[in-house]
Amino acid sequence: MKVLVVVSGCVQDGVVLRMARRLLGVEGVAHLLYLGAVDGNGIPSPPNTDLRVCELSGWSGFSCGTGEQALSRAYDAAMAYLGGLLPDMHPARVNRSVALGPSPAEQAVSYAHRHAIDVTVMSTEDNGARVADAVLESGLAPVVLVPRELLERVTREEAERLVAEHQRAELERSGRGIVCELYTRRAPGPCAGLDRFADVELRRIYGPFVEGIEALESSALRRAVVQFERSRLDHRYLTTCELMREERRLCTGLAQFSNSELRQAFPQVFAHRIIVE
Repeated sequence: MKVLVVVSGCVQDGVVLRMARRLLGVEGVAHLLYLGAVDGNGIPSPPNTDLRVCELSGWSGFSCGTGEQALSRAYDAAMAYLGGLLPDMHPARVNRSVALGPSPAEQAVSYAHRHAIDVTVMSTEDNGARVADAVLESGLAPVVLVPRELLERVTREEAERLVAEHQRAELERSGRGIVCELYTRRAPGPCAGLDRFADVELRRIYGPFVEGIEALESSALRRAVVQFERSRLDHRYLTTCELMREERRLCTGLAQFSNSELRQAFPQVFAHRIIVE
């Protein structure tokens, strides 16, 4: 079976992928198609959502430069976004494509016909609702529409606990001691971790807590900070992001992120979830 999986960078993409995996079976082939709109000047419009694709390189600058430059950058960002979705489709075989144009629905229908697609899966999220309506009106069949209601709803407290569990698993895989050590300028997460702070700042912050820290610098200084923060973790806190919410030495932990920003920062956790008040 060949399944066309239509995505657009919206929060519902994760649910669309889950539905597609159910249809694919063992021998199926997934055709991941990113649909993006282009205005009358040839400038691609960013998604009206706030998930991963909005954070990819250069998206905020697409309104600058010529239409050709903007399209090229949009294409690269969308392909990178699709690349990030590949693990979610394992073990199915996957083809990736990007369609940027003034009529996204026509692009989807054309793709389905060219590749002899057996079934198309897409969402009703955001501007996708208009695209979905147009696809249905084209007569393309069968089409599976995934409504927003299929997203798992979690409270803010549940969301932060899910993030903490994800971070804990990442720490175990990496062998790092604390989240602030896991995130760096070279491998950024939602922040740059201890790399955000100069040595003098860390000595000031940890002077009251770590004996002899005034004589430490660079990697030795950071090892001392990591050791101290690990000693503060107990059954109440899975990670330093949880701990910092209470003790506020380096930052305010996950409290510094809005619900929308939390989803952006941890797409692996919120691919099929939405945070509700």
